[in-house]
Amino acid sequence: MLDSEARLQAIMDAAVDGIITIDEDAVIASMNPSAAAMFGYNAMELVGQNVRVMMPDPYSGEHDDYISNYLVTGDAKIIGVGREVEGLRKDGTTFPLYLSIGEVDLHDQRLFTGVVRDITEQNALRDALASLNADLESRNESRTAELAQETAKHRATTARVEEQANELTQTVRGARCILWTADVVDDDGSYEWSSFRFDEARYPGSIEIEPAPGEGYHQAWRRSMPWDARALADAESHRALREGRSGYAVEYPCVDATGGTHWFRDEVSIIPTGTANWRVVGVLTDITERRRSEQLRTVMHGVLEAAHAADTLAEMYRRVHGAVAEMIGSAGFAVAIMDPTDADRFSFAYWTDEVSTVEDGPVLTAPKSRVAIVARTGQLLHMTAEECRAGTDAGEMDLYGAAPNAWLGVPLIVDDLVIGVVRIVKREEADPNTSHLVDVMTYVADQIALGIDRRRTQEALRHEQRLFQGLMDNVPDTIYLKDLQSRFLRINQVGAEALGLDTPADVVGLKDSDIFPDEEESLRYDIEEARLMRTGEPVLGRIGGSADTVWLSITKAPIRDERGDVIGLVGVNRDVSDLMRVQEALRESETHRTQLLEQMLAVAEEERARISRELHDQVGQELTSLLLGLRIIEAAETLDDVRAQTSDLRGVVSETLEDVRQIAFNMRPSSLDDLGLAPALNRDLVTLGRSAGFDVSFRSHNPDDISLPTEIEVGLYRIVHAALMNTVRHAGASSVAVVLSALPVGEGHRVSVLIEDDGVGFDVDAVLSGPVEGRFGLLAMQERARLMGGETTFSSVLGQGTVVLIESMVARRRAPE
Repeated sequence: MLDSEARLQAIMDAAVDGIITIDEDAVIASMNPSAAAMFGYNAMELVGQNVRVMMPDPYSGEHDDYISNYLVTGDAKIIGVGREVEGLRKDGTTFPLYLSIGEVDLHDQRLFTGVVRDITEQNALRDALASLNADLESRNESRTAELAQETAKHRATTARVEEQANELTQTVRGARCILWTADVVDDDGSYEWSSFRFDEARYPGSIEIEPAPGEGYHQAWRRSMPWDARALADAESHRALREGRSGYAVEYPCVDATGGTHWFRDEVSIIPTGTANWRVVGVLTDITERRRSEQLRTVMHGVLEAAHAADTLAEMYRRVHGAVAEMIGSAGFAVAIMDPTDADRFSFAYWTDEVSTVEDGPVLTAPKSRVAIVARTGQLLHMTAEECRAGTDAGEMDLYGAAPNAWLGVPLIVDDLVIGVVRIVKREEADPNTSHLVDVMTYVADQIALGIDRRRTQEALRHEQRLFQGLMDNVPDTIYLKDLQSRFLRINQVGAEALGLDTPADVVGLKDSDIFPDEEESLRYDIEEARLMRTGEPVLGRIGGSADTVWLSITKAPIRDERGDVIGLVGVNRDVSDLMRVQEALRESETHRTQLLEQMLAVAEEERARISRELHDQVGQELTSLLLGLRIIEAAETLDDVRAQTSDLRGVVSETLEDVRQIAFNMRPSSLDDLGLAPALNRDLVTLGRSAGFDVSFRSHNPDDISLPTEIEVGLYRIVHAALMNTVRHAGASSVAVVLSALPVGEGHRVSVLIEDDGVGFDVDAVLSGPVEGRFGLLAMQERARLMGGETTFSSVLGQGTVVLIESMVARRRAPE
């Protein structure tokens, strides 16, 4: 069936002849491109319109009667019979065409098909052949016979023309037309017109023209025509005379004494009256109402197209104004949008007068303006200049500028809510067809309101889409939508790449089973999603994957329609591999921490044992020696013996004091209390460098000269000493630099110590991953830093050296009250 329709459509599209189908109401159902081009339209402009728009009078007025008569009586006068008729193009010109009509009964409806062929060239060829034959025959006659024949023909033609003119005059007077005649002579390529005669017994209601003194009626008539209309009519008449045509038709406007515009169709017959002489007979028909109807259709079509096809509101206002500009003439046109929070405040989104156009114009608060009155009442307002002045004098409204001859405002209404006003202003003259203008502007206002509402809705939808697309594009998780069959409807770039495909478009339409080679995994997804579609119960944060691949936190939630039925699902897959690894690292770190604490306790116990041994073995023995020396002094018999023993005891006391000082220094360096952190580190670094044989450098930067809490000083001192001991034992460095700084940050100070050497370096990750040969040196430094609210970081490059950074925050101390 579809193939047949496609073939039929292809045949129609390729056909040279025009093919048109209409229904029983004479409404055009379809037409092929040849038919549309023949009449100067595109196909979609005519679909839905009565076929009369393609027919000149009188055919257009009689066509519906033909169809009605056939449907009632079954008397087919034109169906199945080809005939020559006239067609009406979009630009108003007529042309001859050959028409054949057929009937198609589709059971549920009856269609009539028409096949049309433009026979303009065919008729021209026929006329040319006839003219050529006449010319050949005339050449066979002698010059004398030719002149006699021409004379007789001229006399007969003149008599016939006058007879026909009299008949035509009587006919025209009863047919609401104006008859005119003139003689034309070709004076060496220049056409001279004379003997103008207008039938001044015109039908009532025709254009009123007042000839000036000494001016003929035809001169007054031409003066009523705009200059471009006169040029068009003259060009068409001269072209017809040059081409030897028997007539022509032209349409143009005229402006009467009151400023009103009337349209006329001038159908002219050209009758030869001799060599290079013609009698011209014209019939002027008032087609103002027809032109207004055509103009109304054109305006409505243009407004409708502008309201639907414009990309932006500004473009819509421009195109709507362009569609109605010819109809309203030089009138000012404006669209005022009401502030939703203030009914008396308006922004002029589009404003134009006779000389300028402004888009996104001024914002005005005018509670007594005519625009505000229309918006407040929600009713159309049409006022003359007198009514505007009367309303102003009564204090009912404010008049901005001079009172126009006509002011028309129509509310813009969406969902029974006034959102603005469209208004036109005529300053030069009032519109003589007020009801016609009101109808058009009401339609214009409806379409503008619909266009504004549609674009606001579209903008809101685009905003939501941008938000959703921004979420899709910027969230590092996989986000996707699926239909009821678990097919992917949408997915972000991250998700597409996670599935091993290049772009989201490569995923749309696929199912998990099309992507995952693991049938068991695909089956599990299918079962899970089928249960969600059936029950509407979401899947929240299910962890999937394995430690050797990728761990995902999987969340799936149903998507429901306005009735609450599940129509699909939205899924979010979050890569939690790093989190899982961090958790595993935390477990390992906790294990290491426990081991470190155990080792630190063991070290502390060993330290206590060492101190105990030193006190017992060194200080204890030295005190025992001191006690024995005192007993010897007690037993001494001479002063010399006492003095000798006292000298020995002085040496023992000195050694004891040195040992006690060393033990105390190992527990807490006295230099911290005596000198402070910076001088103590500087002195120890110099001493260490001298003993280890490398160059040292120490800098301190403490602009606020803050004093550090004791626990911070001790912690930093111990960590720096541990780092320096590692440098001495393992780095093989030739130089070491230490920088101490205390800089203000926020409500406190950041205290940091940077230790840098040029040694052999080491693999930081490998050392920090666990104890090396049972030692926790770096881990112990980090743990000590955490205990004082700081952190220790390491950076090392093999063969280039190591950098240790210790940082801690110190709150800014408040001055005592």
